Amino acid sequence: MKKVLVIAMMALVMVSCSKSPEQIAQQLIKKTFTEIMDDPSSYEVVGFGSLDSTFTTLEDNIEYMTAYNAYQNHRENYEFDEARVELRKALDIQESFKSEFKGWKMSHSFRCKNAFGAVVLNEVDIYFNKELTEIIGRGEIK
Repeated sequence: MKKVLVIAMMALVMVSCSKSPEQIAQQLIKKTFTEIMDDPSSYEVVGFGSLDSTFTTLEDNIEYMTAYNAYQNHRENYEFDEARVELRKALDIQESFKSEFKGWKMSHSFRCKNAFGAVVLNEVDIYFNKELTEIIGRGEIK
């Protein structure tokens, strides 16, 4: 009985000490931002959005984008037979496209000094890999 109680208490401690995915994402953002700022001491967190999953889109599919861009180029040059072939390729890819999980996204609001020393308020979307171990991109700073 004592062993069961000790194991249960250890499991409870381990669960309570683990970080949530949101906390992991926030920690990654803070660490990365303090490393890349012009003046890291001026970095001030205003807030974080919720952690949300991201999925592939047709624009992520290279074959689709190649066929679609070729279609547009042929159409602009009045090459309608070639345009029709490329459009068919693009539509075939579109019909069979299945969106897949590709990672995570979180918005982040913060204040910091810019290169001129003025404190500015910024908001940006941060993108993470599937495992939530690294930042793989960011949106435009708003």
